[in-house]
Amino acid sequence: MTPAMPPLPAAWNLPFQSSGSQTSKLTAGSLVTATRQKVGRSIASPPGGVNEPAGTASASVMVVSGRTSAASAAQVAGATSSVAAVVDLALSAQAAIPAIAVATRLPPSNVVQFPRVCMRLILSGPLSGSKQPAPQVLSPLNHAPSASIARRSSTFCTARRAGAPRAHDRIVSKCFRLCHREVPVRQAALAQWPVGGDHPGMSRPLADALARYPRVSLTRVPTPLDRVTRVGEQIGLDLYLKRDDLTDLAMGGDKPRKLEYEVARAVSAGATVLVTVGSAQSNHARLTTAAARRVGMGITVVLGRDDRVTFQGNLLTVRLMGADVRLVDTADHWALEEDARVVCDKLRAAGETPHFIPVSGSTPHSCLGYVRAGLELVDQLGERELEPAAIYVPCGTGGILVGLTTALRDAGVDCPIVGISVNRPAAQCYERIDAWWRAVSELLELDPNRPRGPIEVDDGYIGREYGDPTEACLDAILRMGSTEGILLDPVYSGKVFAGLCGHQAAGRWPGGASVVMLHSGGTPALFAYQDALAVHLDRKKGVEH
Repeated sequence: MTPAMPPLPAAWNLPFQSSGSQTSKLTAGSLVTATRQKVGRSIASPPGGVNEPAGTASASVMVVSGRTSAASAAQVAGATSSVAAVVDLALSAQAAIPAIAVATRLPPSNVVQFPRVCMRLILSGPLSGSKQPAPQVLSPLNHAPSASIARRSSTFCTARRAGAPRAHDRIVSKCFRLCHREVPVRQAALAQWPVGGDHPGMSRPLADALARYPRVSLTRVPTPLDRVTRVGEQIGLDLYLKRDDLTDLAMGGDKPRKLEYEVARAVSAGATVLVTVGSAQSNHARLTTAAARRVGMGITVVLGRDDRVTFQGNLLTVRLMGADVRLVDTADHWALEEDARVVCDKLRAAGETPHFIPVSGSTPHSCLGYVRAGLELVDQLGERELEPAAIYVPCGTGGILVGLTTALRDAGVDCPIVGISVNRPAAQCYERIDAWWRAVSELLELDPNRPRGPIEVDDGYIGREYGDPTEACLDAILRMGSTEGILLDPVYSGKVFAGLCGHQAAGRWPGGASVVMLHSGGTPALFAYQDALAVHLDRKKGVEH
């Protein structure tokens, strides 16, 4: 049963007026009412409402679009004094709202933005499940949604073109759900989009929450979402790599995104030295060293003396960047935190102000880096109109998985997020995911009990221990390198691709399904695994050792 509908402000029962076209017979009120009927739920008026102007008998709601929204609004508003509100379909910068408000001499609350594609779908019909595109109702929207529109509207990421073989009621419902986060009272037919915040693809609550936390820019983004057709054809998938190996801080990888927030906290606290821990070939140690140098801090790395202690790979890079390297006689780098605390105490006694960053750089604040990365991915999926069957990521501490999932679910991307564990049993991974989910939810003021969607962890590709170059991992590295010229690493991305290949060989995903894999970097570690790689290459050639 459809719930009772709250009344609309009188101003929204006025006709639309479009720049460059005649006034439409369709009113803003009928748009809201029609949306309510089609979605079958109660929705409120736009946030802030619309002020009822004096003498509303001849007033209208104006629709403007294109890059010159403010100019178009000013031109039409100059010809009439009866404009009560403006709907901007430009999807331009957030500055468009105040610019239009100034041009039309309206309060900002009377100017709203709405994704053009989604409005077109909401206005279209029929809802009977017809697969044919419906005729257009509102004259300014009489054109097919182009790639440029989809590119500017991350909300279009999981809703296909209006003419796609899909029931219109499902399109309308999904567009509505994506455009308007399901927050009580804010489910409006016309929402301010985008408004403020840290990323143009965010819903307002998430944007406002994320923008509260300082961030030091350490790398250029976005990283590419590359379609890898040859290796995809080999394994029977439409495969895409999110190329976080191409971040540009000291040979790249996932850590700069996380460190941007953690280093900002260190700067805010007046730290003079960063201190962290890791394995002898730690990607995190390399990139934390680079981040410290980028902001002018000292750096001490406490590393486990494992069987990868060689003047090669990541250990070489941290020494080249002048890190104070402390090697501890343990192969368990996850147990080095107490050693790091001792180092911090000694640094304080020497007059320094240390800031400790735990193993892998995973903290609640650093997870925000992958919330940003997830929203970046949402935009890229929207640009390509991709609905992935799954998204594969490494699962070490679980911070990347939680950050990405937070952003993807907020944007309505509901496919399985599959984590390939690189170091611990799945049960322990789920415990860490639960902890990070609660912590990130608290930072972003999100309900920790909200639906997470499907999250899976597979611990079958670890090998004997963390960093073990398994046969499946080395095969995956060779497959990607020999087909696409892309190098994976033997600790993270090689294991993730091995898991993906194993799943597909077992028939997990339909043939030709679109799957996205995060390439988290770590390529320098390859040079510390030269012996294992040499033996594996020889074995492939039939040479026995």
